[in-house]
Amino acid sequence: MVKILKNKKAFLIFLLLIVIILIIVFKDKSYEITYEIDNLKVQEKFQAKSNKYYFEINGFDKNFVVEIPHKYLHQKKVIKNILVKQDDQTICIIPNSKKLEFYPLCYQNDEYINYHQINNKELLESSYYHSITPNSFDYNQISINYLNDKDYYIWNYKGFYKINNDEQSTIKIFDRDTYNIFLSYQTKNGILIADYNQDYNFQDFYFLDKKKDKVKKITATNDLSFESYFLGEYKNKIYFMDKKNKKEYEINPKKSTINKLNHNNKGKILVDESLEDISINKLSTKEYQFPKNNFYDYQIIDNKLYLVIANSKMLISNLNVKEIVKIEDDTVYYLVDDKLYYFNNYDGEVLVMSYFEWNFNYQNMIYIF
Repeated sequence: MVKILKNKKAFLIFLLLIVIILIIVFKDKSYEITYEIDNLKVQEKFQAKSNKYYFEINGFDKNFVVEIPHKYLHQKKVIKNILVKQDDQTICIIPNSKKLEFYPLCYQNDEYINYHQINNKELLESSYYHSITPNSFDYNQISINYLNDKDYYIWNYKGFYKINNDEQSTIKIFDRDTYNIFLSYQTKNGILIADYNQDYNFQDFYFLDKKKDKVKKITATNDLSFESYFLGEYKNKIYFMDKKNKKEYEINPKKSTINKLNHNNKGKILVDESLEDISINKLSTKEYQFPKNNFYDYQIIDNKLYLVIANSKMLISNLNVKEIVKIEDDTVYYLVDDKLYYFNNYDGEVLVMSYFEWNFNYQNMIYIF
């Protein structure tokens, strides 16, 4: 019996050692390597913390850069070959991998440019260009082109127009026209708006639940100032700073509660995915924002839309872009005059809808789910 127990114990220890070795061998590990493919130098990095691959491909006196979100692949040198396409104005390289999906990386007119924007579309295979079939119709003076299977809530000064491929409706919230709803915040479940039926101070928020398209009231125990801002969202709670009264609040839309956070002249800020103390005076003098952790860094630079990767930028849209409305995964929604567009590598640049009112009022007017 003693011998059996010893053998069993030895087997368990052996099994535990095997598990530990497997964890060490197959654990996600950051790394950086350099290799060459057809006289092109490839720098390949994996960042375990953010689960992303980063590539720099040097050739033709150019430095092509791309980032791809993906878990650790347990192998290195994931690019197997690189196809080159060029004419007098443009050069595109197309990395090929059995594990990761790459799109053409292009350079034209002295800048890196998304392949959908190159002048000579015939330079690349037609399979890279996805055909969009518009679903055109009008609703309350909004001209719809293509909705990308999303729900759109468009502010109409008293509430929202809800627009998707299956239905269009109007949701009323206020009795009087409100042209700017600066104190509004989108969560994954709905839209929170301050009570713009009031003039200087308010006690109520209205939360539009997108699943039910119902509006419920959330009431504070004291007056709140319109001289305020939203910091962001953490664990399904929204953080709100009243700058005038120097008070921070935690709003729970699900439970319809508002709790004051001030304690010993300190409030809360999100740092490295956890809440930390911060001086309430700092929160009231500067508008802090919780990090949103978007993988794709789209930016407006000189009124054009770019994708920024490390120290490199790639032109996405040549149009005169005035605001980024939303970034969702690799898709960015943005306004050009009175037109809403979206872009991603699969579809390219696509017109969603146009609304004449966006020539005058457009900030915090569009919510996309």
